Amino acid sequence: MDFGLGLSYVDNCIKKHQGKISIFNVKDHLDWDGKPKTKVAFQIALPVQNET
Repeated sequence: MDFGLGLSYVDNCIKKHQGKISIFNVKDHLDWDGKPKTKVAFQIALPVQNET
């Protein structure tokens, strides 16, 4: 069995609909110990089509 995240499948689906994927690191400053942690942000942008 494949236990991967399936990100290549998601990438193919988003590209098929002319969308874009952005993955980047962000620093989380909300932790109580005062040390920022690096986390990964995953954004998907899909075009909006008007049906007239």
